[in-house]
Amino acid sequence: MKPGLARNFSRTAIIAAAFTLSSLLALYISGNKLDMPAPLAAIVGFFQTPLKHFDALEQNPTIFNEEPVPPTENTFPETEKRISARPKTARSAGSDNHGAEYQCKDDSSPTGIQEVNNDAIYRWTDDEGKTHFSDTPPSDYANQVVSSTKKHDFFNLKISYPAGLNGENLRDKIGVGGRAIYMVYARYLPFDLMTKSTIDVQIFSDKRSYDRFKLKYAPSVASTVDGFYSSSNNLATVSSHKSPARTLAISLHEISHAIHSGNFGRTPKWYNEGMAEVFENIQTAGSLISIPPNTSWASSLGHTQPIMELSKLLESTPKDWNGPGRNTYYANAWSLAFYLMQPKNTAFMGLLQAALTQERCNALDTLNFINSNYQGGVRALERDWRRWIQNGPFDSLRF
Repeated sequence: MKPGLARNFSRTAIIAAAFTLSSLLALYISGNKLDMPAPLAAIVGFFQTPLKHFDALEQNPTIFNEEPVPPTENTFPETEKRISARPKTARSAGSDNHGAEYQCKDDSSPTGIQEVNNDAIYRWTDDEGKTHFSDTPPSDYANQVVSSTKKHDFFNLKISYPAGLNGENLRDKIGVGGRAIYMVYARYLPFDLMTKSTIDVQIFSDKRSYDRFKLKYAPSVASTVDGFYSSSNNLATVSSHKSPARTLAISLHEISHAIHSGNFGRTPKWYNEGMAEVFENIQTAGSLISIPPNTSWASSLGHTQPIMELSKLLESTPKDWNGPGRNTYYANAWSLAFYLMQPKNTAFMGLLQAALTQERCNALDTLNFINSNYQGGVRALERDWRRWIQNGPFDSLRF
């Protein structure tokens, strides 16, 4: 064959082979499986495999270690697997925080908070009469606890970084903050009226990955929102900031919603968001817990943010919170929650939170509750609350 004809033939053969391979690949990916030689099937399978996918950690009973994992383009398989494995629950009217659809978790009684051994040392004697000590109990011998500390088993906590860890790992700080939130609630509620929570937090270091996830699981959440909690999936999702302190604050805000969902079910919007705004600033120093005021809301109330009529705030709906006045609602809800957490209101807060535990699938009518349980009713509370705002500045809460 002449050289020119050979080159033309080779070029034609290559083009035909490429066309055939691309056609087979398209048919294979579209679901029309073909019988083909093993080498060709391997090539097609290589092109079918996604280049990037999410990894996630398996859950264990306490706090979970995280591993940086690569970002995905479009899919969240481990998250979807966890979500699909959770039991379906009856749907309740209304909205979740930040606009995600609310789904009633259950209408059961509180489970109570149990104490468990922490850092226990076990002693046992083997068949030869030798005494052993270990931090894990033996399976074949009777044992006794020599020494241990007790801790309250408030929650199972899972922290994952679906788009990889970029910066400080906040696992321990979120765990400490979550325990502090529970300890504050223990100021108002006995442990037998509380419920252990399961808290699943995903922190996205990549904004594009967070936006894709939000679009899939909470499409009604505004584009400017950097975190949301889906009660139907029991999932707290956070977009990481350059400031670890801000990422931590958003994470504590969102796990507050998870704790509310586990302990109270459906709550009034002002309470759910107001308490979360308070708890995002929670701090610990040894056994001491403090919560400084939200300086942004505190400085804006009565200035750039008007003080609302209390009845309007108490009866606000998710639609109200998603409108142009959303910051006014957040500022007022924070201030009302922060005021009710003042020491003089401890007894009232105990009554309020006990009432919230009673019927988890229906939000408490707090306006009627206040009229029945706050001395002087809504009018008196509005007077006291406004006077407190006007008399500022606000001191940190200490527990």
